[in-house]
Amino acid sequence: MRIHVRYREIGGREAVERELRRQRAKLTHHLKKFNPDLADLHVSLERRALPREPFVASVTLSLPSTQLHATAEADLPTVSLKHAGAGLLRELKKFKAKLRGDYKRRLVRRRPGSLP
Repeated sequence: MRIHVRYREIGGREAVERELRRQRAKLTHHLKKFNPDLADLHVSLERRALPREPFVASVTLSLPSTQLHATAEADLPTVSLKHAGAGLLRELKKFKAKLRGDYKRRLVRRRPGSLP
């Protein structure tokens, strides 16, 4: 998986890099069945112009058949990156369930005489 990171108005990147490695490990665990050469992760971490504005983390995962996107705001850059990564994992789990056809299995399990 290729990673592209863009920082804007961010100081003290050590903690951010550590959180980024942790999020990457989680994603690679869930992307075992996908070709690693075809998966791109774009991370953008920035702070708005005013000093009191929160940090904004935007994470986009490009796969061969779709693009998944998550955004989060927080007072600390690591927290915003953590929330954006959690949102992206939720999107990825939904996408994988759709590929597996989990919604079809739920429809089949209903009894013929039961109410919807």
